[in-house]
Amino acid sequence: MSSQGTVESPQVEFIRSFVREFENKDVEKIATFLHKDLRRVTYPRSLGRSDENRDQWQHRIDEIVGLWASCTATYHSVLEAPGGKVIVHINLLSKTRFGVEMDREMLFIAHVVTDDDGSLKIKQFEEFVDSVAYREFYQAVHTAKANGLCAGSFAAA
Repeated sequence: MSSQGTVESPQVEFIRSFVREFENKDVEKIATFLHKDLRRVTYPRSLGRSDENRDQWQHRIDEIVGLWASCTATYHSVLEAPGGKVIVHINLLSKTRFGVEMDREMLFIAHVVTDDDGSLKIKQFEEFVDSVAYREFYQAVHTAKANGLCAGSFAAA
């Protein structure tokens, strides 16, 4: 149920639960939301990011969430579109354990399907990111890594 008291579809509730697990920093639980044939697409394409499959995205999630001291989501809007699509406009404020903060506004489209076992899964995730905030965050992470404050590969733009 939304904060306005309206009943939301199972797909919308599913996506809100998915975002909540990012706030909880529970990478094992996050993985349960992802379809085995997941495809993640990041826009704008000018960031140079290749599409990722489930394993690639899960690896990235493990690395990034492992850096966070906290993460808070603020919703601007959540819309449902035909074909199991849930469109979310959100801000994620994340703070790393070594002092880097990222307040990123993003829009994502999650294509939600019913898996063979009857559970809901995200089969495609299209993410439209704030390219300036994205680049600044990864530059700060790479600087922290160079200074020995964190470890990991952080393959990003």
